[in-house]
Amino acid sequence: MNQYHFTLIVMLLFATLVGCGADPLQGVDSPEALTLYSIDGRDFEPGQEPETKERFLSYPVLGKLEITDAEERKEIIAALKNGITDSDGTMAKCFWPRHAIRASQNGETIDYVICFECYQLEIHSNGASKTEPTTRKPQIVLNRRLKNSNIPLAPGMTEAND
Repeated sequence: MNQYHFTLIVMLLFATLVGCGADPLQGVDSPEALTLYSIDGRDFEPGQEPETKERFLSYPVLGKLEITDAEERKEIIAALKNGITDSDGTMAKCFWPRHAIRASQNGETIDYVICFECYQLEIHSNGASKTEPTTRKPQIVLNRRLKNSNIPLAPGMTEAND
């Protein structure tokens, strides 16, 4: 490997690790609409997943909650941002999400699918998606909202302990 190739590889790795300083939730600070979902994304055998009337990005929806209070919407987005910021970058290879969020701001809708067990947050926007590492800390905020509205949580969910 010559010096040019080595330098190129190092630059690409650096850009990947640093992420060019981009905020993965950029532009979503005060969503005009936000829906919090309890989903069951466990790894089911074909035909064994729960029967539900609704799906969120192919995951069975156990319940959902429209967050109408602007301050509560900000709190949820802030919790997601803090989870990403506080992460040490650890992500498990699995992805069994139990939470999802649909946020709308300035005519754009962004979907977040979150697996706190696996320390991953998928962001879906404009036909593209990316995955960010997160901590389990935002789970406390999301579970509190769901439980206070009597929305069931997916079985086997781990408790936030980060």
